Amino acid sequence: MRILDIELRQNWGWNIFRGYMGTVPEEFPYTRLMHVPLDLRSKEAIMASGFRIPLAPFFGQLAVTPAVVFGRQNSKEPREFGGNLDCKELTAGSMIYLPVWSSVLDR
Repeated sequence: MRILDIELRQNWGWNIFRGYMGTVPEEFPYTRLMHVPLDLRSKEAIMASGFRIPLAPFFGQLAVTPAVVFGRQNSKEPREFGGNLDCKELTAGSMIYLPVWSSVLDR
């Protein structure tokens, strides 16, 4: 499939820091969720300090229906059918090839 365009749906985003994870989890025993205002006209995120960060939207989650034999799947990890890809190159104008299983077409 070819991604023609990516448009932001709202004027805010969020960022989360999860405690007890990463390389030195014992040094970061807290969790923090932060909402970030987005300027849709200039395509920038506005941090609490006023610092502005250019936005570069991409698809973190993108998938097709998995084969029936796979059973129920989550999208936490990327699989043959896509899922949590977090590929910053998957932007407007890019193309991705994902399989379509005949069992899906027969439904």
